[in-house]
Amino acid sequence: NGEILFTLNDINGTSPFYNGWSYVSVITSRKPWVEVKCLCDENGNIIKPSDLGATEFLEISTNTAFQDGYIFAKKTETNFSGSTEAIAVFNSDMEKLIDYSEELLDFFNYNYTYNNGFLCLPYDDKYLDLKTNQIKNKAEYLIDSAPERASDAWEYDSWEDAYYDPFTDTKTLDLSQYKETIYGTFPFDGGRAPLVFKSADIYYFTIIKEDGSFCFEPIEVSTYMCRVERCGTKYLVATGSSHRYKYITFDETGKIGELEVDITTDVWNIYDNFSDNVIKLERISKQGVSTFYFYTLDFEPLF
Repeated sequence: NGEILFTLNDINGTSPFYNGWSYVSVITSRKPWVEVKCLCDENGNIIKPSDLGATEFLEISTNTAFQDGYIFAKKTETNFSGSTEAIAVFNSDMEKLIDYSEELLDFFNYNYTYNNGFLCLPYDDKYLDLKTNQIKNKAEYLIDSAPERASDAWEYDSWEDAYYDPFTDTKTLDLSQYKETIYGTFPFDGGRAPLVFKSADIYYFTIIKEDGSFCFEPIEVSTYMCRVERCGTKYLVATGSSHRYKYITFDETGKIGELEVDITTDVWNIYDNFSDNVIKLERISKQGVSTFYFYTLDFEPLF
């Protein structure tokens, strides 16, 4: 609603808030320049790594684990015989789920992935359950990580133009009728997934159901490249040319909002995941002055 919650000084970058926390880079020295990644709650309270007995917080590339409420802290200790490293896992209540462990380094030193509460080393058939601190095999992992709705786990195979169920290795939805025209496919969520395809040099957007039927007749969005972002239970389509950007929002009934901005004089940035059902846009003038705008998903100004 536009109310300022708190103000921080000596900050050099922040992340979106998830589960009541944001990552903030706190400047602790300017000569020499030193900054420390810390946690900040919604009241502006700062938690440094040392408050949890750590040397640093680790941010994994996808940030999905942080969104799910997992925080990784790394501790490095050095003495006359060398140095040791260990990692611990905390939840968003700052409760320690896994104590500092050198074994956890395996998942960070190699090509791991994160999925639904698991750190995965699939090539070694190792799946660490962050909730229980147990290593599980592939069969146990597939059972325990299965989402409540089966389609939320479907994976898209671009060679076959089809979705597959990874648990049964069966084809669940064939989209080959759109072969050569599909521009973008996206994960299912709650039995729905966005679909972008191209016809006669025009991009169309719709939302598909688990049986492949459309929630609404595909709607023309642009003759230019576009991207799709999920905004709560709705979708934002961002398209652009050399002169204008267009932002369009959709729900299961079709288009619900549209905004066009001129980019010949200003630069416009859109921020993902600012808040559910809130769109944040930044306009940067040629003089370098930033102005932020906040909209509902039908592009009514909030403040």
